[in-house]
Amino acid sequence: MALSEVKSWIEGETLTASDLNAEFDNIYNNQQSLGTPRTAAWDMDGQELIFDADGDTTIHASTDDQIDVKIAGADDFRFVANIFRSLSGSVIETNTIDETSSGSGVTVDGALIKDGAIYSSAFKIITTTRDISTASGTQSVTGVGFTPRAAIILSAISAFDAMSVGVDDGTTHVVIGDRNSVATGTWGPLATHSIYIIRSASDIYQGAITAFTSDGCTITWTKTGSPTGTAQVYILFLR
Repeated sequence: MALSEVKSWIEGETLTASDLNAEFDNIYNNQQSLGTPRTAAWDMDGQELIFDADGDTTIHASTDDQIDVKIAGADDFRFVANIFRSLSGSVIETNTIDETSSGSGVTVDGALIKDGAIYSSAFKIITTTRDISTASGTQSVTGVGFTPRAAIILSAISAFDAMSVGVDDGTTHVVIGDRNSVATGTWGPLATHSIYIIRSASDIYQGAITAFTSDGCTITWTKTGSPTGTAQVYILFLR
């Protein structure tokens, strides 16, 4: 509420001490009313707005385009464009987190939570090929969009009985390969690679993930004999 004068003066009246004291008392006792109602913006110019008696709980914007909430002398929470951030050591506690738009759900660290179900973007399927007549060496696989922690790998050569199913975490490599070209109707396990393409008993092409990168992996290939063909490799990367 705006501050009002104690007495309305008219021409010829004498200012007395009691009248003057009453006006000053009115100002002293109603300091909050001096700034209301505001008729223009109040420029804080980056200074702190203090809330508590000992002066250590404030809001300030000393950094451009950033508002910090200080509690007990430390910045605990921060507002920047389109983001409310809890700083290190601070915790946001709530009983309910709700979506702002119906049907959009809520995303927490890349996982979408919607109506009690969790939909994660923590996997990616990448398709690549390898000419198995190529000498032993490495192949870079990209396009994953994150650093994987493990992979499931399917490989095959079209129109030929050479298929394998493997798993790989960059250190442990395990695969089961189709050995039909060696012994009809048989499969063989291998604990040194995650891709196992058998063209004949002496013509074999093997691969293993030897490094994960921020966008995929590196496959190290080993060629034995003179295998030919183009391997189709399907990799399910897991975050």
